[in-house]
Amino acid sequence: MRTVAIVPARGGSKGIVRKNLRLVAGKPLIYWSIQCARDAGLEVFVSTEDEEIRGVASSLGALPIVRPMNLASDSATGLDVVLHAVGLCHEEFDNVVVLQPTSPLRQVEDIKKALNWLRVAPSVVSYTSGHKAMVRVEGDTIVPLFKNLNRQDEPEQTWLNGGIYGARIPKLMEYRTFYMPGVAGMWMPPERSIDVDREFDLLVADLLLRHRQEQERVLTVGGNVDE
Repeated sequence: MRTVAIVPARGGSKGIVRKNLRLVAGKPLIYWSIQCARDAGLEVFVSTEDEEIRGVASSLGALPIVRPMNLASDSATGLDVVLHAVGLCHEEFDNVVVLQPTSPLRQVEDIKKALNWLRVAPSVVSYTSGHKAMVRVEGDTIVPLFKNLNRQDEPEQTWLNGGIYGARIPKLMEYRTFYMPGVAGMWMPPERSIDVDREFDLLVADLLLRHRQEQERVLTVGGNVDE
């Protein structure tokens, strides 16, 4: 089955100005999602209203989709954007995966895992998990929800990481949501689940991606030496 990757990337953003074009580990933020999809063997469409983003997307081997201005406002939902893009190409593809630029640490194996889920489920949504000290704030007072427990002994918490949304296109067009009956949950490790929303997140993503690049460089050099 043919799968298309859609990368939604509007030009305006409130938290970080021109976020999708900010450099992270030497590349525009949008690069990491486009390249990951291409490395997974997918055709990539980038939905944007922004001319500069369209140019960058084209230079990276993606096909830009001109997003109507009414879908580039703060009130437009991500689902509206995806349905618009899918409506332009749904006859060519069987599945869609949505890769938000704000998840630059996802890897090819995550995309392939999502594609495997779409063989048995109508849709898939990624999440991550971890142990957190959960509290309730009452005015200036903090009340622990789980008392007398070490952090690692507290119940594991799970949350959506925004890394991957996938669906069989006919099902997505029918239900108009990824949370349709039978949706699969796909776990991703926390170190690949950062969601870039603040300057701090950009810094963390930059550091982690540079660290990954250095590890890959060392492995490559090591392999050549062994040969």
